[in-house]
Order: sequence, then structure tokens, then C-alpha cells
Amino acid sequence: IGDKERILAKIAACAEEREGEDWLIGRGWALGAFEESKPSAADLDAIMPEGMAGYFWAEDGHNGWANSEAFERVRVGRETPDPEGGHIERLPDGRPQGTLRERAQRLVTAYLPMITDEQQEDALIAALNRLNEFGITTVVSAGVDDARVEQYQNILARDALTARTVL
Repeated sequence: IGDKERILAKIAACAEEREGEDWLIGRGWALGAFEESKPSAADLDAIMPEGMAGYFWAEDGHNGWANSEAFERVRVGRETPDPEGGHIERLPDGRPQGTLRERAQRLVTAYLPMITDEQQEDALIAALNRLNEFGITTVVSAGVDDARVEQYQNILARDALTARTVL
């Protein structure tokens, strides 16, 4: 999604649907939708229920976005150093601004709840079906590990692989 207001509206709608849950996790926001390619924790804080942590990968996979609740839970703050190969965007007072670059994402993602294989397979099937609605019949999935290959094989065995897939 490439428009800031649309991105925030989608996250707000998802957060409302899942109110009472511990985490809201997603992916697909566009860097260019935000000033200086830096979405803020404050924007998420304004639209997410109190007590719900949020983390969202950018469409490029190299950038992440977290709300203040997420940073608080994983204890990332003013004193947290940038990890090797990563960068925490910061506010003037040193607090995390909301955007994590490259390996700094791990400061939050290491604490995300695990997604089961069944949930992942169901999500892949839903994504394939959505692509089919647009006439897309071939997809390329980059950065696939052995576990993801097995999930695609399971989907194929379920006769639910609805697109030619290059891994």
C-alpha cells in the first residue's frame, strides 16, 4: 500500500477487528508513503487500542515499524544501541521514533508470537486466491527457507496451489 492515510486506515481496521489481542502484525507498507521514509510510532499509537503492540514489515523487508507499546514490551528505548548492521530511527530526545532499519528489526521481531505452520499455509492459500482474482497465475517467492518449501509442498498436496510458483 503506497498511501499513508490508506495504510493507517487499514491498520486501524485490522486493530479494531482484533481488539483484545496482544499483538497486531502485518507487512506491505511502502517507504515512500511516509515523510523521509520514516513512519512513526505516534501514528500507530493514535490508531491502535491501548495495550496492543504492533509491528509491520515494509514491502521491501528491510524496514520495520513499531508502536510505543511494542518498544516498551521489548525494552527498546533511549539507551538501546544500534545493533551491528541496523539502525533505530530516533526522536530528538533519543527515544525510538518508530522505524527500524535492517537488523534493528530483530530487536522487536525476536519477541513476536510464533505463527503456526497451519496458519502460515492458510495465509499462503488466501494470498494465492487473492492473486488469482486479479488473473495472476505465476508468482516468485524470494528468500524461501526449507520450512517454507515444505509449506508450499503441503499446499500442493492439498490441491490448493493455484499458481505456478517459483521459490
